[in-house]
Amino acid sequence: MAYLLDTNILVHLVRNSPKSAAIDQQFGLLGSEHDLYMSVVSKGEILSFAKQSAWGKPKMNRLFALLENISSVPLLF
Repeated sequence: MAYLLDTNILVHLVRNSPKSAAIDQQFGLLGSEHDLYMSVVSKGEILSFAKQSAWGKPKMNRLFALLENISSVPLLF
């Protein structure tokens, strides 16, 4: 199954918040059986949010590792 992830889901997954566990339990997003996508807008939003929030190196490493496994969908007009 394919999922298009919004910025708020990406933030929860990077923060490893209690909601991320519930999200993963319900949808199994972190398993290899799903195709994960995000819009280029969501990618820009989370990178901007991380910079503005001054995320440290460990959290940024988790972010970059997550982004490597999610395909970006371009804007089409």
